[in-house]
Amino acid sequence: SSDLVEADFVEYGLDYLLKYDTRSIPTELLQHPAVRVLKKHDDTHGTAFIETLRAYLQEDRSPTRTARHLFIHRSTLLERLERMKALMLPFDLDDWETRLFISLSTLF
Repeated sequence: SSDLVEADFVEYGLDYLLKYDTRSIPTELLQHPAVRVLKKHDDTHGTAFIETLRAYLQEDRSPTRTARHLFIHRSTLLERLERMKALMLPFDLDDWETRLFISLSTLF
């Protein structure tokens, strides 16, 4: 099933991105599923969830530094992060490989 293929790619996607020529694969297939969901939401609703996620990861998941980076109030950021979490599949941002895969996925 497509869920099984996606689950496998989530598990091995970063390894694939780093080892193989990916030019012939559609970009959305190389992205972490959470990033695809957020991009679709951004495109449909005009939100800035990808920009927020990228900044949050760049600032080592510090709400204070991320809010400063985005020029928004910390409480606005926390509310936005909650809205983002509600849209995304569960994943572990404490895992460095997941953070790297998601970070790379926000770039394309």
